[in-house]
Amino acid sequence: MWLSDMSVKRPVVAIVLSLLLCVFGAVSFSKLAVREMPDVESPVVTVMTRYDGAAASIMESQITSVIEDQITGISGIDEVTSVTRNGMSRITVTFDLGWDLTEGVSDIRDAVATAQRSLPDEADDPIVSKDNGSGEPSVYINLNSTAMDRTQLTDYAQRVLEDRFSLISGVSSVDLSGGLYQVMYVKLFPDLMAGRAVTTSDIVDALKTENVENPGGEVRNDTTVMSVRTARLYAQPQDFEYLIVRTTSDGSPVYLRDVAQVYVGAENESSSFKSNGIVNLSLGVVTQSDANPLDVASAVRAEVDKMQAFLPEGMSLTVDYDSTVF
Repeated sequence: MWLSDMSVKRPVVAIVLSLLLCVFGAVSFSKLAVREMPDVESPVVTVMTRYDGAAASIMESQITSVIEDQITGISGIDEVTSVTRNGMSRITVTFDLGWDLTEGVSDIRDAVATAQRSLPDEADDPIVSKDNGSGEPSVYINLNSTAMDRTQLTDYAQRVLEDRFSLISGVSSVDLSGGLYQVMYVKLFPDLMAGRAVTTSDIVDALKTENVENPGGEVRNDTTVMSVRTARLYAQPQDFEYLIVRTTSDGSPVYLRDVAQVYVGAENESSSFKSNGIVNLSLGVVTQSDANPLDVASAVRAEVDKMQAFLPEGMSLTVDYDSTVF
């Protein structure tokens, strides 16, 4: 009753309050984010480790279990789950809602660093990542060409397209799917290796110790400080052919070309991306958690249109999926 009484007895005050409420509502509405789901920090941290060639049982016993033993004692953890496959281990750590995730990530990294001392030397370093809450890509862009193969398309997408779309305001990351990357192969010949008493370990050790860049200190004068490093000697397949993998008892070197063939080729194809039955590359644009998906999608479409003018001949770049269109 007091509100109606005040409005009748003090109309000026009631009008002023009403105007203030309208202004406050208009300002709040203009700052309200347009998004499908609320912006909530996901308390999830993942630890990904790869060990090429290792069976799932080896991954479980030598990597997953070792890391889990270090992680389980951390405070604030609600749940720990893991998925182990051939050559891959993924551990997902879920913290309690409201827990300081920055502190949680720091604790996870410390635990992983401790566990890393017990992991196999051949395994890749574990990667600790935090779920940024942005979820799946909101826009998928298809890339195909009648003049380039998949390795050339992948190279173009990495060198040109990923950077262009990553610079758009509100874009968190750009995920490339269906790519086929160039790698350098070393094809071993067991009969030649046996004849020269060369083992696989000899070749692996030589590749690890020789193909490196080492810091060489600094060169200083009165005005300049220049860093010095030793350049890699091996860049092309021909360079690797003269890599010494073993020295015989009489001091003669055994070169890599004596027991193996070195060549550049496409990596083993383990996945592909198709749209309408055609093999494509896909660029998934992930939106930042605090960005407006509508604005990001509009900017991505504008960038795709802008890039049509300088795409190589035979290349097609189109928006295939946009989650902001209902």
